[in-house]
Amino acid sequence: MTDNPVVLIVIIVAVVAAIALIVWGILRWRYVKSLREKGWEFITSPSITIAHGLNCPPFGVGLGRAVDDAVRGQVDGVDFTVFEYKYRGFKENRVTVVEIPWALDEFQYSEQGKLEGVRGFGPVEMGPGKAHATSEEWMQTVQSVIGPVLPQVAGSGDTQFAIDGNHVVLLNTPPKPDEMEAHIRRAVALARALSAPSLEQYARPMPKQQLGFHGTDWLYEVQNDSALDYVQHTRGGFDHKAVDVISGPNDGLAFIALHHKWKTREQYTDSEGRTKTRIKNHDEYLMEVNVPFPFSPISFNAGWLSGGEKRQFESITFDKMFAVRSAHPKFAHDVVHPRTMQWMEQRGRVDLSIEDGRVRWETHSLNTANLAWRLDWTHGFFGRIPDFVWKDLGVNPPPRFRHVD
Repeated sequence: MTDNPVVLIVIIVAVVAAIALIVWGILRWRYVKSLREKGWEFITSPSITIAHGLNCPPFGVGLGRAVDDAVRGQVDGVDFTVFEYKYRGFKENRVTVVEIPWALDEFQYSEQGKLEGVRGFGPVEMGPGKAHATSEEWMQTVQSVIGPVLPQVAGSGDTQFAIDGNHVVLLNTPPKPDEMEAHIRRAVALARALSAPSLEQYARPMPKQQLGFHGTDWLYEVQNDSALDYVQHTRGGFDHKAVDVISGPNDGLAFIALHHKWKTREQYTDSEGRTKTRIKNHDEYLMEVNVPFPFSPISFNAGWLSGGEKRQFESITFDKMFAVRSAHPKFAHDVVHPRTMQWMEQRGRVDLSIEDGRVRWETHSLNTANLAWRLDWTHGFFGRIPDFVWKDLGVNPPPRFRHVD
């Protein structure tokens, strides 16, 4: 036995950690065994595809999405899936998902008042909770079919469920197998009620089997390294990754945004004169919008490397806010005319360049609200270009863009 107290503490900590790991392993084994005894399948590391097609909050929002510990099986002859779901800034929640025969408009119910995402009618008092639906008619329709089963579904104090495409999603699923089974039965009761033949007339197109963002046609990918092939990014180094990849058609101005991570090696000399190598982590946020028509290069606050001379305009306020560079003074003043200048001043500073068929935004974060703002800005900017400019560019008839005030 050592007399060194530091070594002794390290040994004790290691032993305690080993015992804790063994106990955890035993409890984990018993837990999985109890699930399998019910005839259910336990999946330790499920793929994120298990959440494909779900788009009603807590799905369809946030970055850094992840799933864990899935359970699949049947209760009362109905298939179900239970899994843990989280995203950055959202505490992990265990959800129960049961499929229904058709996709329906969104409906959300909560006993805790946590209604987010569904736009339309509500909230409306319903049993011990409140409900939100896409319209008053849909609210009444759903209430008529789930009303008879609501007493057996709600009343726990934390009941929260949604109609999400062709699924019923019930949140706050307990981990204990027997309690989980009772919880799943509540979801099954809802699914059966929503499978009533009278609802087939309300069927909507089936959701795409992908991750997206609620209320948009954007695609979300947790990681897709090949997305780097479509954007201008820092090269060199190694282990390049593209995470939190967001893309979409954007009404004809397709876009892609992502978080690029990579590593480099650098040598340094320590205090004893020895040469060593360390790994440095790097990251950058990228956003580009496709420009599917001819357009002369122009930049706003993108620095002198963006090309072209700095142009002066009639507004001192505008010139202070925007450093505009273009190789063609007439083009710059035709594009940035007084009405566009006023609109840009009202919208605030931007940092971007338009060249090589891309709008390249300079950004230091990946935020969906700012992303939506930039996409609107792009439509608003191009939508304010006079028709004669498009004619000079050889674009006839002029393209049409989403209206942005």
